[in-house]
Amino acid sequence: MSPIPLLIALLVGCGTDPVQEDVSAYHDAMKPLLAKNLVLAQGFLDVASKVKKGDTDAARIAERLASEITPAADQLRAEAEKIEPVTPTLGEAHGLLVRAWGDRAASYHAMSDAWAQNDPVAFDLARKKNLQSKLDEETFFQTVNAIAQPYGWVIDQYP
Repeated sequence: MSPIPLLIALLVGCGTDPVQEDVSAYHDAMKPLLAKNLVLAQGFLDVASKVKKGDTDAARIAERLASEITPAADQLRAEAEKIEPVTPTLGEAHGLLVRAWGDRAASYHAMSDAWAQNDPVAFDLARKKNLQSKLDEETFFQTVNAIAQPYGWVIDQYP
């Protein structure tokens, strides 16, 4: 066989891998959300640090939780919910993230309410729910990267 028909046969036989395309599209769709996730995480850590150190007054913490942290968490969860991977395993992994971010948003709401009501027991329960959502988010990143890495992609939690 001459080189030209062989080249044509090889090119025609080379289809694109639909999982690879889905992973690439997913990576692109998640990139801006993960950048927002970084900003949210930094904002929450700043508030948590102030709570731990007692550096700021209760009203200011309640206001930041209610006006900055919880709306950002709600928006991020809503944006993640709109992403619908085609590949079933990637879709299942993404479902883990949507649930984790939903639980995180709920925990932030509960923390905000507890802080505003000066209820340390409720605040601690909400904090524990937040820690669980963080563990669930970590599971998502492990799962999605196991899917993405064979295709040369890494979904970076904090880009």
